[in-house]
Amino acid sequence: MNDHYAIVVHGGAGALDSAFVDEQRIEGMREGIRAALTAGERELKAGGSAVDAVLASVTSLEDNPIFNAGRGSVLAADRRHYLDAGIMRGSDLACGAVASLSTVKNPILLANEIMRSRKEILIAGEHGDLIARELGIELVDNSYFTTDYRLKRLEHALQRGEMELDHGNTFDEKKGTVGAVALDRKGELISASSTGGMTAKHPGRIGDSSLVGAGLYASHSSAAISCTGVGEIILRHNLAGRVSSLISDGGRSLQEASDYMIHEILPKGSAGLIAIDRFGNVVMPFNSKGMARGMLKAGGTPQVFIGREES
Repeated sequence: MNDHYAIVVHGGAGALDSAFVDEQRIEGMREGIRAALTAGERELKAGGSAVDAVLASVTSLEDNPIFNAGRGSVLAADRRHYLDAGIMRGSDLACGAVASLSTVKNPILLANEIMRSRKEILIAGEHGDLIARELGIELVDNSYFTTDYRLKRLEHALQRGEMELDHGNTFDEKKGTVGAVALDRKGELISASSTGGMTAKHPGRIGDSSLVGAGLYASHSSAAISCTGVGEIILRHNLAGRVSSLISDGGRSLQEASDYMIHEILPKGSAGLIAIDRFGNVVMPFNSKGMARGMLKAGGTPQVFIGREES
C-alpha cells in the first residue's frame, strides 16, 4: 500500500472551440470532467480500488447529459439509443463489455459485473438488458437517454443522409466517448470506456469503446488506456492494444508509444486517448483540435483541459 494514486478521465475528442461549440457547452464539459475526477478521487483517497474509482468517474459522465454516454447519448437512425461500454483490469487482464444496450441506465456497471462474475467478456443487445435485470442493475425507458440537443443532431444528420460522430463538422466536431483510467494505492490499473456511438448510426453498429484492444486496454506490463474518436479508425489500427504492445514489447515509454500512434499512425482529426502506467505517468494526446480531459493525482487538485492551447 502506498500514497500514490491517480484518476484520469476524458469526455471525447474533436473540434472543441467556439467555431463549433458555444462557450456555455464547453464550460459544461469542464464542469463535467471536474465532477468526474472528484468522484473518482474520492474513492481512491478513501482507500478504494481503481475499479471503484473508474466506476464512480464513468457513471458521473454517463449521468451528465452533456456527454455522449448514458443520459445524453446520441440517437441512431431508428430514433433509439444503443449504448456500449467496457472495463479491463491490468493485474490479470480480466475484462467485461456490453454493446447495443437499450435500457441499462449505466452500461459501465453491467460491464463491470460481467468482468467480475461471468465467463463471457462481451454481451450485446437485449441479452445484456436481460442480464442487467437479473442482477438488479437499474433499468430505464429508452427515452430517458434522449435530450433536445441530440434530437436536433439526429434531424441534422438525417437531412444530410449521413451518419455523424457525436457532432458533425458543420456543427461541432466532438467525437463522443467517455472514459477513465486509474491507478490505486495497491498499484492496480483499470481502464473503462462508455459511449452512445454515432448520430444516425445503423442500429447494431458497434464502435471501439467496448472492444478490448481497440477502445481500451489495461496491463501491468504497459498501461491502462481509454480511447476516443472515430470508432472504425480506432478498430482498424487496434489503437489501445498497439500502444500497450509498443511499451511492453517494443520498449517505448508511455509517452513515446502514445504519441507515435496518435500523431504518426492515425489520420489527423481522428482520435485521442488517455493512459496511465504503474509509475503514475499520465498522457492525454489527441490529433483533433481538442479533447475534453482531466487528471487528478494524490494530494493534488483537478486539472481540466479542453483545447490544445490549455495543454
